[in-house]
Amino acid sequence: MSVHNEPDDQGPEPANLKFLRILVTVLTATMIIGIAAVITLMVLRLNQTPSSWAPQVETLTLPSGVTPAAVTYIQNRTLILGDDDNLYIFEGDAQTATKTIKIE
Repeated sequence: MSVHNEPDDQGPEPANLKFLRILVTVLTATMIIGIAAVITLMVLRLNQTPSSWAPQVETLTLPSGVTPAAVTYIQNRTLILGDDDNLYIFEGDAQTATKTIKIE
């Protein structure tokens, strides 16, 4: 039984196969660059401090003995959930709570 080995060189590569090989390579490089860009933007964005309109929690006045459990910024308001189960709402640039809501 004889095995006939074909030569590796089968002539020039067809044009559509060459185009497909280049297209796959370009798309792969584009995906790698895109994923790297998304990861970079996420890292930069997550490391940013709140924007300048958002007051720092340390500058806001809470009742004595209350420590913030959660803080969120909504439009022109800062909401702080205290460890005393009260929600303190600060409007605009106010340094003291303009409204307090008891969470039950």
